[in-house]
Amino acid sequence: MYLDISFNGKPLTFNNIHNFSTRVNIPGCKENELLLAFKKDINGISFSLLPPNKLPIGYLTDKQIFNHEFLLNQLLSDTSIEGLRNAILEITDIHELNHVTLVLIIYFFFSDASMSVTQMADWLNESGVSSEDSESLAMAIYMAGTERQDDDLNFIPGLESGILNSSKPELPEIQLINSVQCFFSHSFSPDTARFVYDDYQQYCNFSGEKNQELYYCGNIPETSFLVEDHDHLILGLSCRLSEVMSICEFSAPEIYTFIKHQCSFSERSSMSLVSFIEKFYSGIIQLASETGINCSIKLLDNHQKAFAINLQDCVSPFGFSYAIPGYLPVFMDIEKARQTVV
Repeated sequence: MYLDISFNGKPLTFNNIHNFSTRVNIPGCKENELLLAFKKDINGISFSLLPPNKLPIGYLTDKQIFNHEFLLNQLLSDTSIEGLRNAILEITDIHELNHVTLVLIIYFFFSDASMSVTQMADWLNESGVSSEDSESLAMAIYMAGTERQDDDLNFIPGLESGILNSSKPELPEIQLINSVQCFFSHSFSPDTARFVYDDYQQYCNFSGEKNQELYYCGNIPETSFLVEDHDHLILGLSCRLSEVMSICEFSAPEIYTFIKHQCSFSERSSMSLVSFIEKFYSGIIQLASETGINCSIKLLDNHQKAFAINLQDCVSPFGFSYAIPGYLPVFMDIEKARQTVV
């Protein structure tokens, strides 16, 4: 089988694709490069960051992918993003920006995630910008973003053309679960049912087993909560790490720092909280023990009654991808009162 993806506005063909978990490398990209991905569907428009290598091709099929060279040319010449270009030029020469910083700037400008100026500055500093310039540049991006119009998306070629068509490898149907009621209307087999909460996890988890049943739970509203009150942080399990970092930046700095140290820019923009918990479970448990943070996972039963389970007791050896009979994990609850100050 072959499959086309959209790269810099043109089709890029991959051959010998066995299933949507087949890993591919974007040709001509360096190992430490950062790519920008654009997605438009019935849920709206979203942007994410990608590495150039070892990507499950299924994750790319509904996106348009751009490298730093394309983005640089568009930033320098396209009138639709002139406001961003002028804002950057007041701080620095665009040609002096490194490849990663340039992609981050475009991502910040268009991203649907609500990132604070200080968070953007922190990421820019991490990409190689000086502390002083990163703060000024982050503020400039933020101010340009407040004046951004929908027409600014015209810098993306073929925006209205949709996804490139191609022959597709065989893939078991991925069943979408959009509500708690829908979840409990199913009878799940503990041996074959697998649950995913984000697109990247969806294609990484597909093993090719003929009897494997995939259920996408990322559209359930209760899994996308991001709520803060005086005593608690409620973090939906399907929320992307960039969103989790935004709410934790000042209220749970230990968690913000832990995510920053463990995850790349691309993982922060693509990985859900539940995928992060599964991947770094032992480290999170150690962090909670050392800092006194009290984390629990909230589960809903078929009557939508909530139950709390300590994080230490919740994750099975297989993580959240496997069924917890009679319950749906929806969010992580952090008690702010027990946090220590870093």
